[in-house]
Amino acid sequence: MIAFLVLAHDNPRQALALVKSLRSSHARTFIHVDAKSDISQFQECAHAGAILIEERKGVHWGGFSQVSATLALMRHALRDRLPFTHFALLSGSDYPIATVDAIAGYLAAQDREFIDAEPVVEGPDSMPWQRMLKYQLEGGWRGAGLRGRIIREVNAHILSRLPDRDVRAIAGPVSFFRGSAYWILTREAVEGIFTFTRTNKSIVRLLSHSVCSDETFFHTAVMAGPRASHVAGSSTYAQWFPGSSGPTVVDDSLVDVVTAPDFHLATGGRSARAALFVRKLNGDDDPIRKRLDHYRTTRVLPMEPLPGTPG
Repeated sequence: MIAFLVLAHDNPRQALALVKSLRSSHARTFIHVDAKSDISQFQECAHAGAILIEERKGVHWGGFSQVSATLALMRHALRDRLPFTHFALLSGSDYPIATVDAIAGYLAAQDREFIDAEPVVEGPDSMPWQRMLKYQLEGGWRGAGLRGRIIREVNAHILSRLPDRDVRAIAGPVSFFRGSAYWILTREAVEGIFTFTRTNKSIVRLLSHSVCSDETFFHTAVMAGPRASHVAGSSTYAQWFPGSSGPTVVDDSLVDVVTAPDFHLATGGRSARAALFVRKLNGDDDPIRKRLDHYRTTRVLPMEPLPGTPG
């Protein structure tokens, strides 16, 4: 049983298409709508069977609010009466490239955590490490209006001049890991994340005022927990170009890539694994979604365990 955890802030038409694609007796979908967004635009998602959670955070790009919103989704799903075995974090612009039943079967056949976990290199040439050195206020990196401008000025001209934080001393024996913000985790790993937040409050405070902590927090928590040896890498595919600020919007050429017979994911030296989701789509992508729907309804996922799966 899968709990799909969706972070949404715009594009309700695409979010609705995603919700409909995830309907199954093997799953339930939970949606966090950014507190800055009009939730009424997402009511059709509720009518289609999704649960719009009441605990809402105002989410800012690059801020810890993205982690907080994800934790809210995780708490809500854990309290649900259904015995979820897996929890899949998606954005509203993601789309499946296999049926939910096929995904459920694939996950049941694996004993893996589908999350990236690349070690964060310590030093001046490591962007993930540099992002943790300075205390930063969120809401300024892509924030609009006067508030956003003020926060950018404070970060750039006041906080950036403060001495670097001693990240290694704060972390103690914990090593940092990073990767894609989207993942599929087992229940044991999700429960381990909450244990991590309770027992590593200094790291939580550190990442609460770091840039893009959603690309570090969960990865670090999983690798510090009981399922570290089961990590296989993310199962969501996105195409990035050097210097771009976001992934490529899915077009016909990218559909050709993900629907090729030999397409698989094998990043970071991890075992080759099936791609289960692709991003990102927008609300006007009906022809693209039709192509993906045709592919996913006929796709057969491999059921044999990934190489090196712990016994």
